[in-house]
Amino acid sequence: MRSTTAGSKSEPRMPNFEFLWQEAAKQLAQQAKYEEESMVIQPTAGFVVKTRVIAASNDGDATAVGKKLFINICSDPAIPLPDHVEGDSENEVKLRLPASVGPLRPTSDQQGNECLACDVVFNPKLVELCKDDKETRTLLCAHAAHKLQVKYNLELSADFRFPNSKYKGGTRPEPQRVRRPPKAPLVETVEPAVQEQLGEAQQQPVTPLEAIAKPRPSKPEGTPAAASTSVPAKPREDPYAGPDFRAVCRYEDGREEELTLPATEWPSERPLPASLTLSCKLASGWDVTALELFAKSTAVLLRCQQPALNLQIDLPFAVDDAKLVARFSSRRRVLKLTAPVTGKKPAEAEAAAEKDWRKEIPLSNPFIFELG
Repeated sequence: MRSTTAGSKSEPRMPNFEFLWQEAAKQLAQQAKYEEESMVIQPTAGFVVKTRVIAASNDGDATAVGKKLFINICSDPAIPLPDHVEGDSENEVKLRLPASVGPLRPTSDQQGNECLACDVVFNPKLVELCKDDKETRTLLCAHAAHKLQVKYNLELSADFRFPNSKYKGGTRPEPQRVRRPPKAPLVETVEPAVQEQLGEAQQQPVTPLEAIAKPRPSKPEGTPAAASTSVPAKPREDPYAGPDFRAVCRYEDGREEELTLPATEWPSERPLPASLTLSCKLASGWDVTALELFAKSTAVLLRCQQPALNLQIDLPFAVDDAKLVARFSSRRRVLKLTAPVTGKKPAEAEAAAEKDWRKEIPLSNPFIFELG
């Protein structure tokens, strides 16, 4: 054993070079595998979508809130075509849109104001389809904004504008590294049963987006056949369809009961619920930032100018409007209102509820959604 005196210095501890070499070799192997399975692409500019950053989560960049954002929709053949994937139920088929999101970088607009720009790359056939099909363009822009929100933890406005420009934030799209597409087989054998299913699926009415997508997935051999081998086409969603409402009463004992709307009277023999929850599902075209909410003890009013909405919902009992809580789920696009029930409607409240709020809040060319 070697002893040291109080005045002597201890020898410095040597690093574990073997461990460092192993870590370096592991990182080099991972980098080599990543470069082997990926490739660098030079996207082609398509068109520009202008929106705005309205919020940022805990991990998002708070300095981006309020700034204008240019989403450059670009294309490259290395990005796969849209393809069908199996849904949650047996007869449900979903459409997947592959995309590559580039870095979020600062830039400036024509007035010199600070703004942001980001490139989102799709397959060229999909970008070309947006020139003639407005529905595909709306879907593509919403999907690009969603991918950008998820990657950078930002919330974007649903109010999309389309400047007369092919690219913003530079002279040309920046290169991106994407996953290398798998090699297609030289000869592909299609079983007769699968070929028959594909033939039936091609006879079904499809949208222009589904026409360029890859074929629907076929079930493996031995899977029980469904009542129909063809996949029913989903009805096209109207992005500006009227709101879909649902009211739920909650009692003190934990019971829940759905309330049929409209409901202006509450039976005197029935006990009053403890709280009322009103859910309003909005279609994809509605901008929740432009939606105005007015609440009274016996009625709720929703107002929007684009698209035009002026809707009054009368309640069968009185609620505490001072304790009303409103929450909006951006993923489900559901506006939920919750308020405690205070009692039955008094006579003066019924008279006030009969007043038409639409006359007090004028709208230019209002389009009224009625519940029935």
